[in-house]
Amino acid sequence: IPRPTNASSSLDTILPLREILKSGQPAVLRRLDVSSAPESLLAHMNEIFNGVIEEGSTYPQEFALSGEQFHDYFLGYDAFLLFKDDGIPESADWRDKICNAGFVSSPLCRNQGVGRIMAKAFLRLAPALGYKSSVFNLVYESNAPSCRLWRSLGFKEVERIPGAGR
Repeated sequence: IPRPTNASSSLDTILPLREILKSGQPAVLRRLDVSSAPESLLAHMNEIFNGVIEEGSTYPQEFALSGEQFHDYFLGYDAFLLFKDDGIPESADWRDKICNAGFVSSPLCRNQGVGRIMAKAFLRLAPALGYKSSVFNLVYESNAPSCRLWRSLGFKEVERIPGAGR
């Protein structure tokens, strides 16, 4: 979704955002500059996302995405990435005020608090980018950790779609 026209261009007061994972590992959230990101990183992210699609409990896609499809779907606008804090990654219409976001965690990083860190960062980043509200339209009931996370942050369910997900 394109950034609202009244968006602040600077996130310097928010990013980089440093947090500690449950494991004690320092982590830092940064904006991903897709134009200068190594192809190997983007390919790794695509591979992780395709694994999430294969699991079938968080995104609606039925088939793996090519690199170009992944870029168009996930990296077309603002993208943020949580890194180990050594700086090296592990491998004018009302609608323009509503942010739709999605998060993907590598299976190797789950149960470390990564989702909570990204969600809390999102709550600061979205308003700084000019958004007035948020919609998460791909939180499947089968993804219990995601449901618990968003409920704990005060988000409310507004509708359920029977049979969504696998």
